[in-house]
Amino acid sequence: MDVELLMKKTTFDQKSLNLPNLKLEIDTSRVRAYRLNLTEENSFTVKNKKHSLVLVSLNDTQAEIIEDGQTLLKNLKRGSFFVIKRNQYFYIRNKSSSTKSFVLLELASK
Repeated sequence: MDVELLMKKTTFDQKSLNLPNLKLEIDTSRVRAYRLNLTEENSFTVKNKKHSLVLVSLNDTQAEIIEDGQTLLKNLKRGSFFVIKRNQYFYIRNKSSSTKSFVLLELASK
């Protein structure tokens, strides 16, 4: 997957995310990349206040997702992604029987 960031003058005005199962891998002025590992029935919740996020699945998995108030059971393929806008609530729970990995991109704003 290739992500192109077009805004030139962007910064983070808050510290990096510090949430369970999340590990900061890359930290630049435009994007922060985290690795998210979810074991069976483990979940991840975010209500991002300042920056948009993109969550990318690294494995095929079945997941329960709550997005925009709707609960969905989805079969995700490797490369499936979700755009999480500012101030949006997002929840994902691994419904597979093994640990699944994701990349979470935090995009800087003006």
